[in-house]
Amino acid sequence: MQRILLLYVLLSFVCDVEAQGIAFGDDFKAAIRNSKRSGKPVLLDAYTTWCAPCRKMDEEIFSLPAIGEAVALRYVPVRLDMESPAGAQLATRYGIRAYPTLMVLDSDGSELDRSVGYLDESAFMTFVERVREEPPSESFAAMDARFQLGTANRSTLENLVELGTKAQHPSTPAYVAALLDHQQLWHTEQGRALVLEHATLQSRLMDSLVLHRSAFAKTLGDYVVSDRIARLLDQGLFGEDGTVKPRTAKKLIRRIYTGPAADSTYIRYRMRRAREAGKAKQFGRWALRWQREFPSSDPGELEELVYIFDSRLPGWKEDEVARWRRQLEQ
Repeated sequence: MQRILLLYVLLSFVCDVEAQGIAFGDDFKAAIRNSKRSGKPVLLDAYTTWCAPCRKMDEEIFSLPAIGEAVALRYVPVRLDMESPAGAQLATRYGIRAYPTLMVLDSDGSELDRSVGYLDESAFMTFVERVREEPPSESFAAMDARFQLGTANRSTLENLVELGTKAQHPSTPAYVAALLDHQQLWHTEQGRALVLEHATLQSRLMDSLVLHRSAFAKTLGDYVVSDRIARLLDQGLFGEDGTVKPRTAKKLIRRIYTGPAADSTYIRYRMRRAREAGKAKQFGRWALRWQREFPSSDPGELEELVYIFDSRLPGWKEDEVARWRRQLEQ
């Protein structure tokens, strides 16, 4: 009787294990070590806590017993919050910027495949079943390898642009440039639209946007082009990694502007940098220089200057502040 009862308990335990979904680990280095021992590739679920499609996959897909069984058979599964310290390192390493991103990695951590966005059960099963020991021919890794070798055809380049755009991958501007080269689209309406959409500050696309700005403006509108350039420069000067140093800022600005426009933009950068660092006196010196070299009558800008000088630099340069007040009253 005891033997039967024990057998029943063991069978119940096995059924419970089989009934669960994916048993993700949370240690990437341990997953790599496990991959080396088992010969199975790593399946990385890159997510964030605020990502609704991530939660949906967790609830609707990762919890399914059939999915858990398929993944356990083929992979070492691991998941990390990309906003945790360990996750942020992986996000930088693999260029992960959109969520959820599912990645298949070999035991050395090299990418074999990736998928970005929500996958239903059928699409997820297709994804996990298509990887063996080498990247599938149409996986991101395989297509990128052909791109790096210079053997990517039009279809591959178009697929790379599509997937790179979806994944917000940092190599996307290079894929777009290669597609424009391959199809000779640089000076077409389609090509200019691609340049405007995918340009980053230090890319061939940005060089084309600046060099042929008047042509872009005729096709897409001057405001649209000017605004895009200004936003890209702002992202470069005050990006996710913090404010760049003055020497770097000057180089970035001179990629975009020349003459007085470059000088004015640099002074405004120094003003903002000082303001965000809480250095009121330094802000004041640059603000005075800006108003003397590039006087502005914009009420919003003058009101900001008056407020900062009154609240942070009371009594300093009172004549200048009084002049700004008079301009506001006119």
